[in-house]
Amino acid sequence: MPRPFHSLQIQDFQQLLAKFPFARTITEVHMHHTWIPDHDSDRGLASVEAMWRYHTQTLRWSDIAQHLTIDKQGTLWTGRNLNVPPASAGGFNGNRQAGPFMFEMIGNFDHGHDLFEGDQRQATLLVIALVQRRFDLPPEALRFHNEMSSKTCPGTTIDKRRSWTPSALSTMRFTKRSKTMDRSRRRRLRSWALKNVPSRLAQTHSRSPM
Repeated sequence: MPRPFHSLQIQDFQQLLAKFPFARTITEVHMHHTWIPDHDSDRGLASVEAMWRYHTQTLRWSDIAQHLTIDKQGTLWTGRNLNVPPASAGGFNGNRQAGPFMFEMIGNFDHGHDLFEGDQRQATLLVIALVQRRFDLPPEALRFHNEMSSKTCPGTTIDKRRSWTPSALSTMRFTKRSKTMDRSRRRRLRSWALKNVPSRLAQTHSRSPM
């Protein structure tokens, strides 16, 4: 049976970063997409549990690869222990003293497939910003999987040079109408972001066995 995975909102993740007893220094943020499941096959918790089974039973890794999963609705799901190196990319996983924070976005963001937008995009930008701020990381500390491998991950539609500049992130809007976020939640998220996200945000499948 998979161990329990828990859903988080952005506020919960901020508190987790503040309270977690880090024994490992986070030096980078690694960004991935799942490819499979994509948006059509995303089932929330069931998809996270399926990834855990594939990673541990098929690939024989010690745990799910990522520290955090962001589903198509922008909900965050807990993953690998934050004090354990991820299974991000061979030669780039670090060790128990220092290394990357890794997250997966559920979806296939290669051209012709899912769109990286809405609540999922907003949640992703905030996760990156919060981790980089927590560990005082420079913009260059954000690394796409395709910078460490021959994969297209996190997707050919996501252009780091054009879409992930500090000015683009700092002008995020939280008022866009969304089918997956009700009005009260949008108000809470917008209010929290205006108070807690700095005006200049941080910039922004083969895996080695772990």
